[in-house]
Amino acid sequence: MWSKKKINKWCQNFIIKNKRIPNLKDLNSKNNPDIKTITIFFSSLEELIDNCGPLSFNKRKDKQNTFGNLKNGFLSFYNEFDRYPSAIEIDNYKNLPTSRTIQRSWGGLETLRQAMNLEITNYTKGEIRSKKSAQIGLRGLDEENKLELILQEYFGEIFVHSQKRINQVRADFFIFTPNGNFAIDIFYFENKNSFNSDLNLKLKTYKDYPYPVIYLPVNPLFASETINNWVKNKIIPIPTTQKVLPYQDFLNWIKTIKPYPKTLVINSKKRIFTL
Repeated sequence: MWSKKKINKWCQNFIIKNKRIPNLKDLNSKNNPDIKTITIFFSSLEELIDNCGPLSFNKRKDKQNTFGNLKNGFLSFYNEFDRYPSAIEIDNYKNLPTSRTIQRSWGGLETLRQAMNLEITNYTKGEIRSKKSAQIGLRGLDEENKLELILQEYFGEIFVHSQKRINQVRADFFIFTPNGNFAIDIFYFENKNSFNSDLNLKLKTYKDYPYPVIYLPVNPLFASETINNWVKNKIIPIPTTQKVLPYQDFLNWIKTIKPYPKTLVINSKKRIFTL
């Protein structure tokens, strides 16, 4: 005897087993409910599919872990970032439960992606990982170009040097100010692991750097508070002359740094340079 709960569970199990959503032809098969039975509890097969799946609760917010809500969450992410989310990105996205919750309920993310007919279903394979690394590099370069314009606007173009070599180390930017010069190293990270790995490598690179260094991690999926907590809990200490600033914190911080005036006396001959 079919009940609403049993039909719901049947739909969920069908998606997990077949890695696709059921269609009307499937309803003619033995051991499957027919459309007449389904419409006793749901207005259509589509409504059943949208609502099948268990309830799931997550620390951020109560979330229904139904197929329809998950699909809407994936589409919402795509509309924001022009791509579908990886497992780490799912964990940090407000419109989705955790990836572990999805895996427990739906037999894995790959199964769910296949059922949604997404082009990429496995983000751990070599080719996809290579493409993601290339994408991260491009995003980092894009953020670097944006930052250069911001720095030049605030400090003046001649006081912002890109790729300046000091002690065999090339910082992304080297800034000249009346109260002291400093370097900036900007990097795009994918998740907590890549953040820690990249930052540890940079700490070694700038170990003997003679000027203050600002590390600027960029990823719009992670809040400043999250990044600051990662830094606070780091095992490898950050030198007192260096600091990590999330992007928005950095934009606020540079406003506290006094730039050179717009009109500057260059040398003893009193040549005037106007920015």
